[in-house]
Amino acid sequence: LYIFKAKATILANGSCGYKVERMWTAACGDGIAAAYRAGAEMRNAEFGNFFDVDRKDTDFPIPSGGYSFIFNASGENISERYVTKQEPDTPISIILGMEKEVNEGRGPIYMDPSKTQWDPTKPPPFFAGRWGMPKIIEFSRLQESKQLKYGPPPSPRVEVTAALNAELSPVKVDHEMKTTLTGLWAIGDASYQGSAWAGAVPAPPGRMRGSGVMNTLFSALRGGPPAARFASKAASPEVDDTEVKRFKEDIFAPIRRDKGFLPADAIYAIQDIVCKVKYNLRRSKERLEEALSKIEEVQQRLSELCAKDGHGLGKCHEAKSMAVCAEMTFRAALMRRESRGSHFREDYPEQDDRNWLKWMIVRQEAGKMVVSTEPIPIDKYKIKP
Repeated sequence: LYIFKAKATILANGSCGYKVERMWTAACGDGIAAAYRAGAEMRNAEFGNFFDVDRKDTDFPIPSGGYSFIFNASGENISERYVTKQEPDTPISIILGMEKEVNEGRGPIYMDPSKTQWDPTKPPPFFAGRWGMPKIIEFSRLQESKQLKYGPPPSPRVEVTAALNAELSPVKVDHEMKTTLTGLWAIGDASYQGSAWAGAVPAPPGRMRGSGVMNTLFSALRGGPPAARFASKAASPEVDDTEVKRFKEDIFAPIRRDKGFLPADAIYAIQDIVCKVKYNLRRSKERLEEALSKIEEVQQRLSELCAKDGHGLGKCHEAKSMAVCAEMTFRAALMRRESRGSHFREDYPEQDDRNWLKWMIVRQEAGKMVVSTEPIPIDKYKIKP
């Protein structure tokens, strides 16, 4: 066990993706959970529920233009049926439409670019997911012209599914990336939503696909200097030996157990809740409360976690962090009784600026997770949204 006496700490260990998609699953919310447990506030956790449309053969998101090529088992274009307005990135409506088609017996769902009826000399229809970006349209036309000349690739039809990216990143920060906890800063995807600059959307890839690296650079440039200035003036922190002993016992407890709750089973149990559209996208009071109940059942078993080695011990703490992240997402979503951005409430389908132009703030009080609201200071913004 190593103890670091840090005068200033910068969290830069990413968001929480619940280890679902191979493309970006490394972050398990460890920094988020650590900040929360230490007393820092969270913001916008309800928007950490980004779903994408993935190819089943490669577990890779389909390209933005692929949303116009989605068909049910009967060969019907369901994009034309469900995507009725311009939406950036992955439309929530196509995910809900895919779920409806499968539930009504018209699955599985396929992407089949060979069935497009587009005129390659004209801009694609709005439901294609390409929202006026000239280079993307130019690239798509090039692909389509090659298909007209050489024919479509072999077996263009591929089965697709709704896949959770989540990208929960709610650590609340100010303009200098400082959290509400003295001496703690958070940059990159740990605080993408918590910074509130992107609005009611998840961290990359949601809505601003590919902004992760630049967001990390920008937030590091904003947060690094003030953290360094603070460290240059702060006194060296005192170490509480009693607290260190308690932390050590908690950290290594799983590896001292011969049997118990396996971390792989704990992680799968959490994934089985957060990955379901009925809980994490097509939300309602009843289903959110059910999801919270299931998360609490997992949390009650976390004290039984066991590990055979250091690798397994790490997985145990990943499971604990993911459980905290899932709870804060569902509790914030339950509080927000409207639909906004990537947060969709089936029982409150309309955006309600009069009552819910607010931030959801999550904090720990006396060992319990508490959600409150904070008005968004629109009047102070130089550029009004």
